Amino acid sequence: MVKLVAILSILGVTRFIIHSQNLVENGGFDQGLRGWKIKGGNIKLANEINGSKKNPILMVELNKKKQSFYREYEFKEGMEFVKITFKVKTSEDFAICEGTQNFLELEFLNKLTCDEYAYWSPEIKRSMNWVEKSDIFKINKLYFESESQTKPQFGIILHAGVGKIYFDDFRVEPASRGPY
Repeated sequence: MVKLVAILSILGVTRFIIHSQNLVENGGFDQGLRGWKIKGGNIKLANEINGSKKNPILMVELNKKKQSFYREYEFKEGMEFVKITFKVKTSEDFAICEGTQNFLELEFLNKLTCDEYAYWSPEIKRSMNWVEKSDIFKINKLYFESESQTKPQFGIILHAGVGKIYFDDFRVEPASRGPY
């Protein structure tokens, strides 16, 4: 087993370990839109009925203009990586307007935040069932050395589409590379 781990490490094959601690307050919209910033368009809360329980979710009625929503979160000193996760589903009439290359973009607003990516554009397809999207990002070491120490923010930017898209359960969790 030790030889296998050593070989995988030499080959650069690594795995990320996720530490279960959500750094985003109100990522599931249980407290309404508290802490979220909305820009443009028709973005509001809706209720999804699960049995007798109402589950608040974020609903975006799409149009031909750019719409976005943002959220601050906290980094902890010494963190190297973060995993950003959210759930998404669409209405039955959802469609991306022709010519739109990156319909959904996740963007880091503080460019000091992450080394490798200015934004992430996961593929979104029509699905009336929840689909989880996630990716791992390396934190720029300069973020911790910066004097301003502004809170990092991520934003979801939606480009031209029709129908509705729903979001729930935003998470930002510390992550680290594992030995294999």
